[in-house]
Amino acid sequence: MTLIRTPASPATATRLGAVSLAALLLAACGDAAAPGSVDEVPETTPAAHEAEPASDIQDAAPEVAAPELLSGWVRTPPAGRDVTAGYVSLRAGAEDDQLVGASSPIASRVELHTMEDDGEVMRMRQVEAIDLPAGETVALAPGGDHLMIFGVDTASLDGEVEMTLEFASGAASTVRLPLSFTAPEADAGSAE
Repeated sequence: MTLIRTPASPATATRLGAVSLAALLLAACGDAAAPGSVDEVPETTPAAHEAEPASDIQDAAPEVAAPELLSGWVRTPPAGRDVTAGYVSLRAGAEDDQLVGASSPIASRVELHTMEDDGEVMRMRQVEAIDLPAGETVALAPGGDHLMIFGVDTASLDGEVEMTLEFASGAASTVRLPLSFTAPEADAGSAE
């Protein structure tokens, strides 16, 4: 399982816009010539009016840490089906977070789902977010919260599924999860 962190944050884009706007306003508010005078604009160098390059500003912004991925897997879709489920165990850092979305290049869409007891029947329903309390491990597992993966391109499956997990903090993690018919821990236990 490979973890690639991507600091995709709407807050970073907002900060970048605010810094650029502030630089433009400061440049425009420099010393102005007195009314009626001509050609008395103070001499400036081009660098005095240039904003800091966007890449430098983004690098200077603190990176939002994604919750830690402890384990995960995707159930191999049954023959003839293009729907399956994914399961991960996550631990948020020092602050609460939420899993708010997921996507995969091998699927048309990925939804967050939960299971609820409706009398004598367990029912699955889509949810907007899954809470990740600070410092606690939250397991998305069969029979509970999980990732529902629709429109799977089964021809492109190669033993792993790339999945991008999106968090309320603005962090995102791209991971590769193994494909399996059963939970990897169950396989290890039955081999002993």
